[in-house]
Amino acid sequence: NPGTYGAENLLNPVQLLDAYSDKTQTNRLFGNINATLKLSNNLKYNFIFGVDNSNSSRRSQLLPTIRIENVARFTVGGVEYFGQADIVNINRFSKTFENFFTYDKEFSKNLTLNAVAGYSYYSYDFDQNSITAKGFAPEQTNLIDNIQGGVTWANGGDAVAKFGSRTFRNKVELQSFYARASATLYKDFNLDLTVRRDGSSKLGENNKYGNFFAIGAGYKIFSGRDGLVNDLKIRGSYGVTGNQEFSANSALQVARFVNGPGQGFGDQINSNPDLRWEITTASNVGLDFTLLKNRLSGSLEYFNRSTTDLVFAQPAEATQPGPPGTKFVNLDAVLENSGIEASLRYKIIESDDINWDFSVNGAYLKNIFKETSLFIPTAELNGQGLSGAFVQLLANNLPAYSYYMYDFQGYAPDGSSIYTDAAGNNTDLGTASRKILDKTPLPKFNLGFSSSFNYKNFDAAVSFYGAFGHYIYNNTANALFFKGAFPVRNIPFEVATSPQDSGDPNSPSTKYLEKGDFLRMGNLTFGYTFSGGVLNKAKISSARFFVNGQNLLLFTNYSGFDPEVDTAKPFNGVPSAGVDYLAYPRAKTISMGLNLNF
Repeated sequence: NPGTYGAENLLNPVQLLDAYSDKTQTNRLFGNINATLKLSNNLKYNFIFGVDNSNSSRRSQLLPTIRIENVARFTVGGVEYFGQADIVNINRFSKTFENFFTYDKEFSKNLTLNAVAGYSYYSYDFDQNSITAKGFAPEQTNLIDNIQGGVTWANGGDAVAKFGSRTFRNKVELQSFYARASATLYKDFNLDLTVRRDGSSKLGENNKYGNFFAIGAGYKIFSGRDGLVNDLKIRGSYGVTGNQEFSANSALQVARFVNGPGQGFGDQINSNPDLRWEITTASNVGLDFTLLKNRLSGSLEYFNRSTTDLVFAQPAEATQPGPPGTKFVNLDAVLENSGIEASLRYKIIESDDINWDFSVNGAYLKNIFKETSLFIPTAELNGQGLSGAFVQLLANNLPAYSYYMYDFQGYAPDGSSIYTDAAGNNTDLGTASRKILDKTPLPKFNLGFSSSFNYKNFDAAVSFYGAFGHYIYNNTANALFFKGAFPVRNIPFEVATSPQDSGDPNSPSTKYLEKGDFLRMGNLTFGYTFSGGVLNKAKISSARFFVNGQNLLLFTNYSGFDPEVDTAKPFNGVPSAGVDYLAYPRAKTISMGLNLNF
């Protein structure tokens, strides 16, 4: 009913294709110099210098002929204006400088040594400038090259700031001093030791540098034997590493100048001179083996990783009585990840004409957030009636990103949703309690398997992978697929005919929480290799024709487009996991190709 709901809610896809344009042009120049100086038979010096420079320009426009509700639309003096144009220019420049010494020597048949010591420096410069304009004349079709046509004037004393610009500049520097030694004793025992001192411009003035180390050892119990067990090796490692993969300037006070009434600098980030490295302590022990006359090979490994000093963006309201703005701090908490990984490869057939093998790998994973008193919400939702809602949290002795929401139990005779209260009794929304669920978006088990086959000149390969034991929150269904959305929006038949009352709110609940288990065919390839004959006359040694398919099969009970989804839904800067909101599904792809060897 366009008269009731407005024609702007009825979108013509052809019109959208004609009215929308988004093009990016990138020019990139990169190169490196690598020089080696041999100082002796056992010692050499390496020098590496590399640069990477890119300039990108993105130009997008939505013509005023498109009139979508709340998109590129505003009213001034009773007159409606439409259309939007954006020009964004990004410049990136990075350089790497590294020099190191390498020492190799075989002291005897029972002792060999490889040692490396060096220094590395990396810098990354980034700047951006952009222009946005809104409100164009209906007859204007080239908004990008006439961006000054956007509304820039004031009306009735109210300033109209629909034409704006923004600039941004950033720089990151990282330097490291490091040394590594690897020794082999009696050909069966190997020992590796690494030490390093890393410094980052992202850290606080008092904690820019961190000292890290790792030690690993392995022992071949036996190798090259005949019979049932042919090779057997045990190995293990322990180490401490630092992470600085978070936003630049996290430790500095960052301010943005605000124009207009009360103009001045408004704080966006508060400084923290004590901001430290995130620290991960990791250990593992593993077993590598070859069995059945070298036909079956595999490995089994247990690992444990504990991360402390997690960098967290503290919201502005938590920084009071200091200046309003985000402050990055190190959390007093531990995030522990542990698990078991296993892999097997079996040579089913091995001959001159036929080869066929099968490989499988799997991992069982477990994590827990502990040693903290914090209750940190995340996974903010989008949609009508969902402003400020979230469905995940980090809390003591719980798996990371545990779901937190109302427990849906069906519908009452009047069509209202039924939830459980704190005691577990069925009730309405007014007295219901949100629950911490024993469900997370992180898979408990990952599986992958593949097989390859070739017969003379013909070859084929297939691979599958999957994840199990996790849950996806369907924010798309929560926001769009409820009785009250009809008839403004088109909703699935089963929702339109459900017992839900039209006035029942679409509160976040287990109604929209679904199992995310899936198994997907990743690749399927067939090929045939030609040689001799005409190819020899053309001086081509071989030619392989192949057909490849990706994402051809998917097995899942998830109702959304794709269970392999993770829409970024942070809450106050805390990342989320496993939320699906308007995510586009993976495409099925079929390609053909020809590889020539001369």
